[in-house]
Amino acid sequence: YMSCLGLCKAHSCPLTGKSLSGYSCVNQNVSKSYSLSSDGSLVLVTQQRGKIVVEKTFVCNNSRCIPYHGVCNLIDECGDGSDEENCVNHFTCNQGDNVGGKIYIPLSSVCDGEFDCIDLSDEESCCKGQVIESVVLKVLSWFVGTAAIVLNVITIIQTLISFKKIKSSSALTDKVLILLINLGDFLVGGYLVTIASVDLFYGNAFCVGRYAWLVSKYCSVLGVLSTIGSQISLFSMTIVSMTRVKKLTQGLAVPAPIGRRSTVLTVAMVTAIVSLSVSIAVTPLLSMLENRFVNALYFPDTPFLKGFVNKKNMKEVISLYYGKVRLEVSHLSWNAIRLLISGMFTDSFGGIKQNVLGFYGNDPVCLFKYFVAENDPQIIYSWCMLGANMFCFVVIVACYSAITAYTFLSSSQVSERTPNRDLTARNQRLQRRITIIIATDFCCWVPFIVTSCLHTLHVVDASKWYALFSIAILPLNSVINPLLYEPTLVTGAYTFLRRLTTYNSDLALTMTKATTVGKSTSTASQQQPGE
Repeated sequence: YMSCLGLCKAHSCPLTGKSLSGYSCVNQNVSKSYSLSSDGSLVLVTQQRGKIVVEKTFVCNNSRCIPYHGVCNLIDECGDGSDEENCVNHFTCNQGDNVGGKIYIPLSSVCDGEFDCIDLSDEESCCKGQVIESVVLKVLSWFVGTAAIVLNVITIIQTLISFKKIKSSSALTDKVLILLINLGDFLVGGYLVTIASVDLFYGNAFCVGRYAWLVSKYCSVLGVLSTIGSQISLFSMTIVSMTRVKKLTQGLAVPAPIGRRSTVLTVAMVTAIVSLSVSIAVTPLLSMLENRFVNALYFPDTPFLKGFVNKKNMKEVISLYYGKVRLEVSHLSWNAIRLLISGMFTDSFGGIKQNVLGFYGNDPVCLFKYFVAENDPQIIYSWCMLGANMFCFVVIVACYSAITAYTFLSSSQVSERTPNRDLTARNQRLQRRITIIIATDFCCWVPFIVTSCLHTLHVVDASKWYALFSIAILPLNSVINPLLYEPTLVTGAYTFLRRLTTYNSDLALTMTKATTVGKSTSTASQQQPGE
C-alpha cells in the first residue's frame, strides 16, 4: 500500500505532515517516498521506477540521515524526535527520560491496565480506579465522618463545661476518660472526612496517582491519626468500664474529694493512654524498624522498575547488574538494597529517586495493616494489636455484664420489699445502654478480628475490604459513643424534637382554626342575600 503517496485510500499515511523526500541527503535517490502500512504494523521502504532500492535514508529535522527502518520504531534515532513525532502507530508519554528524550510505547500498550510510561500517562485517559470504589461507602464516609465530628465536638464542649460541677475524684476520672473517648472519636471522624476529600480530589483518575499517594507522607499521617483515634477511644472505654465496676463495688461509700493524689493519678492515666496510642501508631514509621514494616520500594523515574518492587524482584535486578549475589536479597536490609540500586545509576544524570511503601500504604484508605499474610514481616506486630484490642473488648463485656447483673439483683431485692417504679425504669434504661455499648463494640471489633484470622489462614482474601471496615464498621463507635457516654446529648435532642413536634402541632391547629373560621365567614356571606 502506497498510503503516503495517496495511492491507497483504505489506509492513512502514518507520517502525517512530513514529506519523505530525500533531496537533502548526499548520494540518495530522489524517489524514495513509498510507505507500506497495514493493520497497525508499519513498514517503510523506498522505490525507484518499480524497483526496491537497497539504500534507504530518512532526513531528520537536524539534517541527520538515518535508515528508514529507524523511523516510527518507538526509538528516537534522530536525536530530536523528528523520526517519531508524526507517527500514528505509537503513543508519546508526557514525561521523557532522564536525559530529556521522549519515550514512545506501542498503541496496544495504551489503556491495557499496565503502566508503561514513567509518568503513567498511558493509562490516564482510561483510568477508572478510585480511592473509594463503592458509592454507598462514599456517602457513608461523608455522613459518618461529619456526624462523628459534630457530635463529638458538642460532647467535648458539654464535658468541659461540666468540669466546674465536679466534686469527687471518681467523677473527675470518669469525665476525663469520656473526654478522651470523644477526642479519639473526633480524630476518626476527621480521618473519614479527609479520605472522602482525597477520593473527591482524585476522582476517576486515581490509578494514575495511586503510587504517589500510597508512598506519600499524607497517607502515613492519615493512618497515624486514625490509629491514634481508635486506640485512644478503645483504651479509654476499657478503663471507664473498669472504674465503673470499682465504683459499684464501693456501694454507698462517700466518694473521695478531688485532691492532689487523685489529680496526679488522672494526669498519669491520660498520659499513659495517649502515649501508648501514639507509640502504637508511630512505631511502624520508625526508620530503625523499616525491615519489619517496609513492604516495597517505588522508583518514579525508572522505566524498568515500574510499580512497587519487593525484595523478590530486587534480587533479579541486582543479580543482573552485579552478577551472582551470594547473600539472599531477602536477608539484606532495605538500606543495603537502596545502596545497591543507587550504585547502578550515575549521579551525572541525577541518580535515582526512591520512595518507600510503608506500613499504611497497603491500601488507598491508609488504614492500619490488620490483614496480613504469613510471609508479611509485620504479622507479629499486627497480631499483637489484634490481640490487645480483643482483650479490651473482653474486659468491656465482662465489666458491663457484671454491672448489669449487680443492678438486676439489687433492683429485684428492693422491689420485693417496696416496689419502686422509678428505680425499675432507671435500671431498665441502664441495661439498655449497656446492651448497646456491648453490641456496638462487638460489631466493631469481633468481625474485624475474625476476618483478619481468615485472611491469614488464606480462607478469604480480605485485602479489598479495607474501605468497608475503615468506613462502615470500625467508625461505628465514633458516632454512637457521644450518645452513650453523654446522656445529656440525647436528652437535649429529645427535648428539641419534642418542642419541634409540639410547635408543628400548634401551628397545624392554628392553621386549621383559621381555615374553619374563614369557611364560616364565607358561608355566612353567601347566605345573606337569600334571607
